[in-house]
Amino acid sequence: MNNWTNIQRPRNITLRSNGVLSFSLIMEFTIEKLLWSLIFADSIVSNVLAWFFPQWYKKKFKTLSKLFPASKGWCIWYLAIVLWLGYALLRID
Repeated sequence: MNNWTNIQRPRNITLRSNGVLSFSLIMEFTIEKLLWSLIFADSIVSNVLAWFFPQWYKKKFKTLSKLFPASKGWCIWYLAIVLWLGYALLRID
């Protein structure tokens, strides 16, 4: 069975008194999903900084920008690796 359909399937279906059918998706959060979400948010922020605000990053974080330059190539690669890892985590469930 495909795991993606398990994520999309409603777990709690109820019929309210006014005739409206309501359902909720119950999603388990594991430590892996939480850590991936944080890393994904970091990769999005790094891409936004590299593509749209590189001068602000260099001006605001002088020491950090020397150690970790926000280059566009690195940030795209970082996002690609994080997306690949998220796909792998999705397949494990």
